[in-house]
Amino acid sequence: MKILYAVNTSCDKVIDYVKDGNEFPKTYLWWDYLNPDTRHELIFIDNRKGNKVIEFIGKTFFIPNIQYQIDAIRKQNEYDVIFCSLDHFHVLIYLCRFLRILKKPIFGISHYSFNYKVSTESWYWKMRWKIYSNIAILGFDYIAFLYESLLKKSLELNNLPERARNVIQWGADVDFFDKYVPKQSATTQDLYFMSIGSSNRDYDLLIEAFRSNSYNLKIYQKLGFFSTNNKKIPPNVIFDDKFDKSSSLSKHQSIREAYKESYAVLIPLEKQYDNLTGITVLLEAIACGKAVVITDNVLMPFDVEEEGIGIKVKYGDKQGWINAVNYLMKNPDETKKMGKKAYLLSKTKYNYNNYKRNLANEFFDFTKNLSK
Repeated sequence: MKILYAVNTSCDKVIDYVKDGNEFPKTYLWWDYLNPDTRHELIFIDNRKGNKVIEFIGKTFFIPNIQYQIDAIRKQNEYDVIFCSLDHFHVLIYLCRFLRILKKPIFGISHYSFNYKVSTESWYWKMRWKIYSNIAILGFDYIAFLYESLLKKSLELNNLPERARNVIQWGADVDFFDKYVPKQSATTQDLYFMSIGSSNRDYDLLIEAFRSNSYNLKIYQKLGFFSTNNKKIPPNVIFDDKFDKSSSLSKHQSIREAYKESYAVLIPLEKQYDNLTGITVLLEAIACGKAVVITDNVLMPFDVEEEGIGIKVKYGDKQGWINAVNYLMKNPDETKKMGKKAYLLSKTKYNYNNYKRNLANEFFDFTKNLSK
């Protein structure tokens, strides 16, 4: 079976990098379970820009990567099924499948909730996502949510068909993170809290929380990406953009080291969206055995406090961040216990091996039914 892996970025460099035997977290290899030397052959289409007219139409009707989607539809005789994520990058493909212009079935993975009311975004963005999600529900032949939490929220607003009620449970590549053994910090002065990521982050609030203490905070993002409210950055807060600037695939090994050497991981979110912003960092943090402080995104697959692996903070709650950081620093034994529980949760449940097995089973059942 030939599978079109629909993605809005090129995969060639990653594939070659992994084939050469280099370390790379399989979390980012969404196609890894589709081993080319077994049942399936993967097909990739170059993500190229179209002419000015095509690109203008795409911008006018909010259809990103329009030329890529046109190519995927035009070349449908070259593959048997489409494998893609559910987001606005593929809306034309969904629409054409619903209209049966596209004859090939679509297997989709969703890291979004179809419940747009969860979001605190403007009504305009909510309506756009409502349109996108409705087209997806009509166009997809099969939808697998990353977590049960997304499915439950979606069902609060939508009567989803049975083909859109599947869960596969994503997780981090624990084996990749296990390969780095952390050094032992000699003094408390060497300890630092770590924060990383760019999507929907409230670093302004986090900086203000650290302004009231002397604990070290390393934010792996470029200074100026966020407003910082035009205030001077306190000396205990360091912005490091080496991961943001680096295009090297080996940067994931350096990110792994940063996780492992940190005292705890902080995930400050600015708004409640209808997706899982912060999930990648959360999964990688627990795979590294770190206690986590995170803004309370209601769509997360587990509650860090109920699991005993961290602390939740309300949106915009500066004092909540101050209290959480102080608690972890003043209770190092408890912080270590949280880290151990976090690692166990990752090792036994939220890991890539489980995800790979679940996804392979779901996809096998899907393709088996196609042949009937």
